[in-house]
Amino acid sequence: MNKVLIVGCGYMTLEYAKVLQAQHIEFEVIGNRIEKLNIFKKAYPNIICYEGGYQNYLKTNTPFENVIIATSVETGYEAAKAFMENGVKNILTEKPAGLTQAEINDLQTLSTKNNVRLLVGYNRRFYQSIKHAKKIIEKDGGILSAHFEFTEWIHTIDQDKFPPLVLSKFIIANSSHVIDTIFHLLGRPKEINAIIRGNAVKWHPTGSIFCGSGISINDIPFTYHSNWGAPGRWAIEILTSLHRIYFKPMERLSIQDIGSVKIEELNESYDIDIDFKPGLYLQVDAFLKGSSSDLVCTIEEHQANFEFYEQIAGYRN
Repeated sequence: MNKVLIVGCGYMTLEYAKVLQAQHIEFEVIGNRIEKLNIFKKAYPNIICYEGGYQNYLKTNTPFENVIIATSVETGYEAAKAFMENGVKNILTEKPAGLTQAEINDLQTLSTKNNVRLLVGYNRRFYQSIKHAKKIIEKDGGILSAHFEFTEWIHTIDQDKFPPLVLSKFIIANSSHVIDTIFHLLGRPKEINAIIRGNAVKWHPTGSIFCGSGISINDIPFTYHSNWGAPGRWAIEILTSLHRIYFKPMERLSIQDIGSVKIEELNESYDIDIDFKPGLYLQVDAFLKGSSSDLVCTIEEHQANFEFYEQIAGYRN
């Protein structure tokens, strides 16, 4: 039987625990912050938990063959490195795995050197809405073009919960969920033109307005427009010859038929994304079964996508 070690004891660990219990998978948890570990213990009193963080754990313990890294954004890179260097061969790390191209390159090199399967947790690929959309896209003969938005609700972001480095790289730390999903559907860009303007968000110095266009490796043109100083939301629109497909919100699918202005929610099942954090159940299942499906985001794919995240965000000149 697969056994899983979860590193971290915050919100995502609670969500992973719910999935693993439903899948009848044994797991243990490493925590660093006592107050969060106590919250977890209250929710899951029968689960073995280790205090003192993963560095302390690795001094005296041999980790399981499957590890989920669910630490804070700024510590995920070092945590993934530590478990690869300690012999773990199957790792799922919460996005974005690292905050710079150098960190991602390092993880990719280390995973290859140590023969590690390292996946990055972009769970939106596993949404039921994505599955339903792919069926429509295939039936319609493919995607003609697309548009997306990754506007963040900056008025809801508690700056005290994130260190300055994470805030300054918030498109990678958070918004990349949307960008990864659109790249998954279209293929990553082969050309991209990025415009960055605005100073509405002082903690994000590269800008607050992000507009651009490009064409994917599958020759699908796309545009995007996100303004963090104005109303908006995460959203994707996919255009085929017969439909405009809307992910607004991304957990649900709505469609507009050609010749009509009416937009209707698709009447399909979303139960698994209601019972669990959307996408997480199937992502964990793919991780533990060793799936090679394109739904999983490998470190190699993430490495290739990362340079475009940085271009869109203005993190690289």
